[in-house]
Amino acid sequence: MPGMASTTEIARLAQARGVDAEALFLQLMIRHHTGGTVMAQDAFRAGLSAPVQRTTLAMIRDQGNEVGVMSALLAARHSQQLPYP
Repeated sequence: MPGMASTTEIARLAQARGVDAEALFLQLMIRHHTGGTVMAQDAFRAGLSAPVQRTTLAMIRDQGNEVGVMSALLAARHSQQLPYP
């Protein structure tokens, strides 16, 4: 799935401390949520059943909101988002 952290990135996160750890965590989670949103959009467009489409819309909304919060937290740490994918 696009947006998943690599084992190298997870190892970097395990070694990071303080604001550096916070920024890397937020960067990785923003990229992960972006991947989840893309996947949910694809599922919605696939014309699946109504309950699944409702779930995908909720996921798009919720993950979009979370990306917004995490983006603000990342900006407060003077860091940029990672490229996607």
